[in-house]
Formats: sequence, structure tokens, C-alpha cells
Amino acid sequence: MQSPGADESMTGYPRNGVPEILEGLLGQLVFRALDVIIITEAEPLDQPGPRIVYVNEAFTRLTGYEPEEVLGRSPRFLHTDLD
Repeated sequence: MQSPGADESMTGYPRNGVPEILEGLLGQLVFRALDVIIITEAEPLDQPGPRIVYVNEAFTRLTGYEPEEVLGRSPRFLHTDLD
């Protein structure tokens, strides 16, 4: 994982608020949403599964995982055995 650039905070979120991947009005809405938003690749469905390409700040607040800890991983690591 790359280290934060001049315009990026240590949390993985840019200082100006919106990651480059989420430019525009819809991106601002996604970034500032109070609900968790995880964006993944569409495939593969088989193991290891699709990779996470974006999580918003609500994800970090709820899970405690920083973006750099989850980007590139399958969201399947979040599954727990509830039995």
C-alpha cells in the first residue's frame, strides 16, 4: 500500500474530504453518508471473492478498520460465525 500523499491524511481519506474515485455530487453523497458503504469489484464470486475498492468513513467508524487495512481484501473477512 502506498503511503499518503501531500493531499491525503494518515487515515487514507484526502484532506479535502472526497477521494478521487468519488468526484462529483454522487461521490460527495457516498463519502459523507452516515450509513456504511463498501464498493467491491463485481467478480470473482468464487474464492477469494471480489476485492474491496472503497469504504466510506462510516465503515471505519463502525468497524474500526481503516481503508488501508481493507482495500484489496475480500469483504468475506468481515463474516463471523453467528452460531
